Amino acid sequence: MKIKSFISNLLFIVFTIFFSTEIFSQKKIDEKKLSLTKTYTDKNLKAHLNYCIELINNALITKTNN
Repeated sequence: MKIKSFISNLLFIVFTIFFSTEIFSQKKIDEKKLSLTKTYTDKNLKAHLNYCIELINNALITKTNN
């Protein structure tokens, strides 16, 4: 159980660092263009990362049960 928790936390950190560097490395987006596209907040990103971690955890549980 501790290993799955460790892997989940590690993946969360890796994804957070990856997305943070991607966001900050992009050029400034024109605000008019931005208003035409869907914007993602930190809340959206956190929810998406938690969903990904849940999928990975479910895959690990399924693999260990087989």
